[in-house]
This record gives sequence, structure tokens and C-alpha cells, in this order.
Amino acid sequence: MRSAWLVAAVLATSGAGCATATPRDAPSPKVLMIFVDGLIPGALLAGDTPRIDALIERGAYSLAARAESTTISGSGYSTFLCGVHWDKHGVPDNAFAAPRYDRYPHVAKLLREARPDARTASAQMWEPIERLLVAPAAPDFDVFHEYDDYSDDYFDEASADSLCVRDLATVLRAEDVDLAVMMFGELDGVGHSEGNAHYFAEDPLYRRMLAKVDREVGALLDAIEARESADAEDWLVLLSSDHGGAKGSGHGQNVPAHRTIPLVVSGRGVARGEIFPPPQPVDLVPTALAHLGVSPRPEWDLDGVVLGRAPTRRPEPRLGENLIFHGDAELERGFDGVVGVPDASIAGWSDPGWMTVVAYGAQGGFPAPPDGRGGRGFFCGGARPAASSIEQTVDVARLWDAAGERGLAYELSGLLGGFEARSDACRLLAVFLAGDVELGRAELAPPTPEERGGRTSFLFRRAEGPVPAGTERIVVRLEALAPGDLGGSGGRNDGYADDLALVLRVAR
Repeated sequence: MRSAWLVAAVLATSGAGCATATPRDAPSPKVLMIFVDGLIPGALLAGDTPRIDALIERGAYSLAARAESTTISGSGYSTFLCGVHWDKHGVPDNAFAAPRYDRYPHVAKLLREARPDARTASAQMWEPIERLLVAPAAPDFDVFHEYDDYSDDYFDEASADSLCVRDLATVLRAEDVDLAVMMFGELDGVGHSEGNAHYFAEDPLYRRMLAKVDREVGALLDAIEARESADAEDWLVLLSSDHGGAKGSGHGQNVPAHRTIPLVVSGRGVARGEIFPPPQPVDLVPTALAHLGVSPRPEWDLDGVVLGRAPTRRPEPRLGENLIFHGDAELERGFDGVVGVPDASIAGWSDPGWMTVVAYGAQGGFPAPPDGRGGRGFFCGGARPAASSIEQTVDVARLWDAAGERGLAYELSGLLGGFEARSDACRLLAVFLAGDVELGRAELAPPTPEERGGRTSFLFRRAEGPVPAGTERIVVRLEALAPGDLGGSGGRNDGYADDLALVLRVAR
């Protein structure tokens, strides 16, 4: 356990003194990264979190961000701090059996590699993270209070989180820190108490603990505002979590309630509003580094993208253009197979299960790109021998204005495929709706093994026809069907798809 007197001693011997403003053309960029273990997005809508709400109001945000598929803290902590998915950092659970932190280190180490003069601070309460990830990064100010030493009462001022906040706030007020990281752990502990009875957004005990976290987030923000050099600094605040949760089950499953989290990017230069497509924690390290003026080096092999630079939203539907967002499976990297690797939710799609994006040529006999088509990755049914699906809804009501009496016509197309002689396959549906009433549907039928000649391959499918009059919305659904002959390739679903498109035009 690291106590306040030790932190005070570090401050006294650091030689940095009090941060002072330095005349310059632009404010000095600084970053505060805040992690809240087990933060359920819906709990932020209850009015108990005014300081976090204010960060959301003046920032870019998502209440539908996508956690790691494992929804386990060891995986989530590591992803938040390293900026890569768990197949790279090597921590899929809480065992820390084979971490690859030497290859994918803490963000503080990356920053110091690019800017040797940068000063960093860390505050957290989990021993393996401290020993294996934080300590090797050697932050200038390292605050650690062991979680288990204070877990008898999460609500008192001597809890591990509260002590970390107290000591980090001391650092933030007094020291010239470029990057500071605060990891909260005790909200998760409250959720897990009494057999996960409190792991849901409406639970009074969970909300009481979240209100405490919010006050402590406020204490860190107040410490930044109290800095003597505050007027000459540009602080970016990043906030996210490792997983959500559900009453009775806690977390740890690859289901929407567990893998949906909030993510906030807040600061004076951030483009405000909801982030689309919903981001991931791997995006936070690139975002922090970009604000600090650091371009990621290729050898770092980071997985995320920079957030908050420009407003984002789902593209407006237009005649003659593909209405399916991310129909080419190219927006994020494809994974090297499906067994033992992450299953990140697919950007821009509602993804309730195990469908994922796999890299062409991935281990396990996955296909090479079709001639003249494909790209880096394709949609795959996933790591479970059962049907899976993804879908998105397109609002087309305004497109009728240009159609006049001629009406609208659709063209639905895509590459659909499968593995060798197995009958797992994808089909693509477009369901035409007025309100909740189905007016019709178009379908690209799944290719049979016979049509594929028993080879691992794709077939191009295309359908066209009139859009039913009065259609307001079109639900596009990709279904990976697994009919039952599942023993031949590791018990996975080998329905494949790529280059999905839905185009509407004025009918001829």
C-alpha cells in the first residue's frame, strides 16, 4: 500500500515545484484519463452525476460505446491503458497469465518514448495492474492504494478510490503533469455485492456509489482548475469503462448489457455531440496522444482512432448511394480468426451476439479476398456454433420527395460465402416498414455448399425491385445461419459476407 506521506515525499523531492504558466502562442496540452470500473451507461441518465454530465455536455460522447468482448476487468483495464485489443495485450481475464505489456505498454511509456520530457501520473488500486503494467511504465507520480485493504466500506473517505483521488488531486494541483490517469474500482465492487444484486442502473446502492464517484471526479477537475498555470493549459478529459453489467449476472458475458459502456471526450477544442459510430476504449490512447502532439509510431501497432476532432453522425440517406453503413467490413481491423481472439461489436451495426469481422487469410482456413473484391476483412458468423445476426435501420421517408409518381426502386447486393462443404451461410434481408407494419422484403439467399463447389469462397448475389409505396424505414439484417453440421471447423459459425449494398433510385 502506498500512503499519502509517500506521495508527499515524492512531491517534495521531485524538484518540479509548482506548475507555472509559460508564455506561448497556444495553451499547453494536458490529458486526464478517468476509468470507472463497471459504469453502466443508463446510470448516467438518473441525475446523480452532475460533474460527469457537464463533461458530456461540453464534449463528444457515446452512451453506446463498445467494450471488449470478454467484459472482464483485466481485459478492460489493459485495453484502456494500452490502446490495443486483448489479442495483442494478452489479458483476456483476471489471471494475467501471459500479458504482453512489454510489446504493448502503458500509455505513459508511449508518451515518454515520444517526448522524454513529458511528466505522467497514475492513481489506481489493483495490484496486478500496478505491478505488471503501471510500475514498468515508471510514471513520475505513482499513487497506489490496494483495493482489498479498504473493501470493507466503499463509501468512507478511507476507501482505496478516495485515497487515490486525494493523492492524485494533490499532484494535479502542484505539479507540471502532462498526462494523468485515475482508475476507479469500487463501483464494480458495489455492483457485485450480495451476489450481483446491485449491478443495474436503477439500483439505489449502485447510484449512491456512482454519486460518490462523480464527486471524486469533481475533485480532480477542481484540482486542475486550481492550478496556477490553468489559464495557459488545455486539458482534455477522457472517461470510459471496461464493461457494463446486469442484475444477477454482473458481467463477463458477450451480451449487450455487459459490453455497452459510456465514453466521453471533453475539452475546449472537442467537436461536441454524440459519436458515431459508437467508439471503443482502444480509441482513448490515440486520442490522448494526439492531443499531446504525438503521432502514434507504426511499431506501437495501436488499434484505435482519434476521437473528437470533427462532428460525427450517421450519413444522410441519398438516392443512388449505398444506404448500408459499414457494409464493406473495412472500418476497423479484422481479427485473426474467431477462436481465442476478441469479438468487437461491429461499428455502425446493432450487434447483439457473436458475429464479428475477420481478416482475410486469418488462421483457421479463412478465405483469401475474392478476385477484384473484398479488402482487409469480412463479416463472419463468429466463435459460437449458433446463428448470429447484425442489423441497422435506414430512414428513407424523405427520399420519396424526389420520386414523384414514378416511385422508388431498390438494388440489394453482396458477397455471401462459407467454409468448404459446410452449410453455414449468410443471407441478407431488407425489410420495408411503415411504422411497425412490414410492407415487404428483399432477400439475398444464402449460397449452398454445392453452389460454392465445396470450396471456401464467396458468391455475388443481387436482387432488385420496387420499393413498396409508403416505406418509411428499411431494416437491413445480415444473418449467419448455422444449420447443424458444426463439427468440422472448431464449432464456429462459418457464414461469411462482404461488400453489402442497398441502393435506392427513382424507378424507371
